[in-house]
Amino acid sequence: MTYTLRPFDFDDLAAVVEMMNSSYADFGTDSSVRPEHLKLWLTDLNYELHIMTTADSALVGSVSFSYDSEIGIFWGEMTFAPGHRRADVMHTLLDFAEERARLRVSETAARPVDIRFSVNRTADDVISIFEARGYEYIRSAYRMSMTLDQPVADPIIPAGIELRPYDRERDLRAAHAAFVAAFSEHYGFQAESFESWQQGVLSFPGDDQSLWLMAWEGEQAVGFSFNRALVSRPKAVWVSDIGVLKSHRQRGLGEALLKSSFKLFQARGYTWVGLGVDAANHTGALRLYERAGMSVYLEFVSYRKLLLPAD
Repeated sequence: MTYTLRPFDFDDLAAVVEMMNSSYADFGTDSSVRPEHLKLWLTDLNYELHIMTTADSALVGSVSFSYDSEIGIFWGEMTFAPGHRRADVMHTLLDFAEERARLRVSETAARPVDIRFSVNRTADDVISIFEARGYEYIRSAYRMSMTLDQPVADPIIPAGIELRPYDRERDLRAAHAAFVAAFSEHYGFQAESFESWQQGVLSFPGDDQSLWLMAWEGEQAVGFSFNRALVSRPKAVWVSDIGVLKSHRQRGLGEALLKSSFKLFQARGYTWVGLGVDAANHTGALRLYERAGMSVYLEFVSYRKLLLPAD
């Protein structure tokens, strides 16, 4: 069958969002996207989205990626229209993505480019395609969850620390600084400028920053729990980022932030909470979440391939 690959056009918006959500469900994940999300991502000059169609313009799939030019990494994603999650479609999308990656990196540096994709651990068909094309497994990430139907124990807040709700006018830059400092040593983390973080996090469509908590020691922000309600699941909330400065770890502050967040969620009527964590996280986050009663319900595996830039 002959396919056409072309850049996304805003006339495609509704159909592509529907296809993406259908594809996420087909992979057995609870990921979801709304038109506002896609519009926001497309304001990033390092984000590309291309769609595949048949000769009669029917949607077949899409491939998108974000390019970090400083370190030469492309993070890619493939989605498929119903009935089109097939090997020939995957190979065509990956051929295109790899060529685009080579061209993009040749514009900025003559060095190998690292292209990466993540997929549900159960997607054996996709994983076999990655491996056949020379991709190698590099990392796993978990999604964890728990129901909020039981009382949450009162948090023990370390001496000298105050937990308080996030105030956008007062805490804006402190929140960004704490976020960068807390995650600076995490695998794959790349610090964003304040302006980029403000656009991508604080302006994310549908977010409710009244669900955010911050930890303070005097005038210094030393921890945070940035949370959002889930559009795809009723009465569900997601811990987007939770972190503590290295200087304040091993004092129970992460647990205090987590439990305080759970109590806030319950007070607001949420009955389910989830989060994502690197399976090899070195800060003890996985153990913390397990102690809190959370368990793994999804595993994503990441694969990468090193490509030479185009001549």
